[in-house]
Amino acid sequence: MTKVSGGYCTHTCTLDTDCCAVDGECTSGHPQVCSPFESTTDMYCLLSCDDAQVADAGLADSNAYCGTYAHANFKCRSSGGGSKNRKVCMPE
Repeated sequence: MTKVSGGYCTHTCTLDTDCCAVDGECTSGHPQVCSPFESTTDMYCLLSCDDAQVADAGLADSNAYCGTYAHANFKCRSSGGGSKNRKVCMPE
């Protein structure tokens, strides 16, 4: 994965419920999802930027959502991974 100045920590997972399961892990209150990363079979907890999450945050733009709640250099994009593809915040 890409290293991000100022940090962005993730870990492997099997299910969405594995993400934010530890107290203090997800301090923003915005949901993370368990998603493949590009063409690997590895699954990681990543900040979701699907339309519902963006709307719940009162924003109309998914890239602004990622820039606000993940990192200034993150954009909303497809995680890749074929049928398990999700919309997640990732570095540009």
